[in-house]
Amino acid sequence: MSEFGYDFDHLQPDYARLESIVHAAGRYVQPTVDLRPNTLEAARNACRQRRTNIRFGGLAALVLLFAATGFPSFLLSPHLGSAFVQSSELHRRAANIAVKGGVGTNWALYEVFSELRREQADLLHHAD
Repeated sequence: MSEFGYDFDHLQPDYARLESIVHAAGRYVQPTVDLRPNTLEAARNACRQRRTNIRFGGLAALVLLFAATGFPSFLLSPHLGSAFVQSSELHRRAANIAVKGGVGTNWALYEVFSELRREQADLLHHAD
């Protein structure tokens, strides 16, 4: 009897008997022939699904990034192609300004970029 007057001894499991039952059942339980192929196929499917989810997640993140930054409208506007200028063109313009204006190449390049920004701002303003 316990200190509270209840008898719980009959509720204690017989571990030796339980162990013998589990040991005896081990001879009856056998894996099926296709257990390994099924397990491998399930693992391959899980990996394939994980890779698909990662790719889809990356694509979704890219779409959200474009949506959050406001997809650049100049990529969608065909008439804004003139807003892009090659580096060699910018340096050619700077060299012309430096020779004609008698200024240094750094200042001439600053002037070229200032002019380019004004042109691009005008193109974007007219695009709206």
